[in-house]
Parts: sequence; C-alpha cells; structure tokens
Amino acid sequence: MEDASPISLGDGASSPLGHVWFDFHRECAKKRGGWVNLRKLEEQVQDDLGNHGFFALPGRDEKPVRMQAGVMRTNCVDCLDRTNVVQTLFARRILQEQLEHLGADTDGGTKGSALPKWLEQPFRDAWSENADAISLMYAGTPALKGDFTRKGRRTKTGLLKDGMNSAQRYWLNHFIDPHRQLAIFLFIHGELSEGVADGGSDSESKDRNEGTGALLSAEVEGDPRPAKILALTAGCILVSLLVPLVVPGGVIHS
Repeated sequence: MEDASPISLGDGASSPLGHVWFDFHRECAKKRGGWVNLRKLEEQVQDDLGNHGFFALPGRDEKPVRMQAGVMRTNCVDCLDRTNVVQTLFARRILQEQLEHLGADTDGGTKGSALPKWLEQPFRDAWSENADAISLMYAGTPALKGDFTRKGRRTKTGLLKDGMNSAQRYWLNHFIDPHRQLAIFLFIHGELSEGVADGGSDSESKDRNEGTGALLSAEVEGDPRPAKILALTAGCILVSLLVPLVVPGGVIHS
C-alpha cells in the first residue's frame, strides 16, 4: 500500500490526478486480519473523497449549494469483483455525507455504519445487483465476493458460490468466449480476416483463439485436461443441488 502520488506527464509536469496503490490480496489476507483492513484504504483516501464532495441542488429553480470537484476511479489489476467491493466502500462514505447534508436521522444504524436501518440493506442490495450485472456482461456469471457486499462479511455459502462461479468462468473463458469474440468481430467488421478466422500468425487472433485451440489440441493428443474441467464443473453443479438437501433450511450458516 502506497500513499497517493501525482501522475507524471513528463518534462517535469504533473497531472492533477493522483494514484493510490493498494494490494487488496495481501492486505486483506486472513492471516493479516481479513477484509477489515479495507479501512486502511478508506483512511488513505478520505481526504480526497472529502475534497471531491458531491453535487447538491435544493430545488429545480434554485442554484446548486454544493459542487462535485472530482471522481474516484477504481481499477483492480485482474478482478472486477474486488473493484465493486472498493467502489461500494467509497459509495457508503459519500452517502453518509449526503445524509448529513440533508439532516437525515441516522440513529439506529448498524454497527460500523452511519446509515439508518431502513437504508442499510437496500444500499447493500443495490451494489450487489450492480456487481452481478457488470459481472454477467463481462464474465458470464454473477459476481464473486457478493456475500461481503450484501451482508458485510464472508460466508460459507458465499465461498461455495464463488467456487462454482469460478469454475463456470473457467469453462466460458476457454470454450465459449473465443467463439463469441469471433462473432463480435464478424458483426463489427463484416468479415473475418484470414489470421482471425484460422488462428494464423496475427498476435491478436492467437490470443483470441488460444483457449479453444489449446484445449482442442490437448483433447486430440489425449491430454486429460478437458475431462478434468468437465468433471470439476459437474462436481460444482452437483454440490449446488445437494446443499439444500443436506443443510437445514437449505442454507449454510457461517
């Protein structure tokens, strides 16, 4: 984790943009205290969030009383699910400030939250549904770590769902996405270039067809990987069907 630093534009110039590096996987590891360490990130950017502010307009015919001066962009290197978790953290902070500005009564909020009880769960649900919608478009499955966004903690049920969704993502990425990408390419360009169509020397076409080509060739050569993937996927589906039968109430309690 590093402090916010300005982005260099070269020739000694700097951008008004700042960059904060936070190693989510390392900082939130179980042996280091778990996801409670997200507070470190919140503390690190709290000044920036305060300076950014938010837009407030009392009425349609009135002038704004507050203006938003910045935005917070979150990019995880390889995980849109962790991105949503962090954005939810920032959204909660701004919503708390907005409630204070409106003079809303936040008494009776849940532990560790300044949100009133009637707003806490709708807020969690909204960001959980946002995560699922984006994940379905990008990865083909609901978001991982959705239990933390929806309930504020990791649960055994959430871990089980993450395992099934991860297996499904692996399957989609290696067997379905390359063909889907070819269809998108055909729709946009109207035709397939020789390199894209046959996985020739073009580097992009190689990357695009790498998953399907590698696994198909492995199957031809007798490599057991495709069978193992199918077995893993079938196992996850079987577990998802058996859970409601073996667990009281159909829920795994954390």
